[in-house]
Amino acid sequence: MYIMGDKKIKKKLTLKELSEAIEQIDSNKIKIDDKIIELFEELRLEYIKLTNKCISDRTAKKSLKVLKASAFLNGRKNVIAEDLEELVYVFCTLNVDIEEQMFSTAFKKIVGSTESIIKINKEMDKIEKFIKDFPTDFSKITEIEFIKKMQKTNEYLALLVNINDGNEEMIKRKNKLLKTIKNFLVKNEDKFLKINSFKKINNKINENT
Repeated sequence: MYIMGDKKIKKKLTLKELSEAIEQIDSNKIKIDDKIIELFEELRLEYIKLTNKCISDRTAKKSLKVLKASAFLNGRKNVIAEDLEELVYVFCTLNVDIEEQMFSTAFKKIVGSTESIIKINKEMDKIEKFIKDFPTDFSKITEIEFIKKMQKTNEYLALLVNINDGNEEMIKRKNKLLKTIKNFLVKNEDKFLKINSFKKINNKINENT
């Protein structure tokens, strides 16, 4: 523990941990996929356009290490879009507010929309898992459990039908999920009619497909 003025500063990493971190970052164990590389290049070009500042090849290579370090410190083995925000410390001159503001503008334009799509896709991952885990034999669950599952289905449908923005791939995925749920409901219509849930949910799907 170190003392700076009246404040005690706790060490974040020991020298051994730091050495291991550097080894991980310099290795190929932390991956940067092609989509992140594309985002990185778009962000770099947008920042150059806004600031007219040169980002050398050497700085670009250093940037990739920073991205890997961010992933490592967050317990991941792959770089994600939000790691790109750490490039403010590479692209910008320290304590030059205008450069940091320009970086923020570039980040929001290039990465901001991507982050939104990522969040929506994560929600759709949950929906896919929910559908996959839905029991095929309703005789093994109680009516209360069944109603709760239908309420969750209704919540997910509301989320899906309200997704209007995004790229073409995401919209296709949304429509595929809606179709999957609809087919499932149609196949089990007789079971759903017992508690009058089918008509309400099926109508919601029909309105949006």
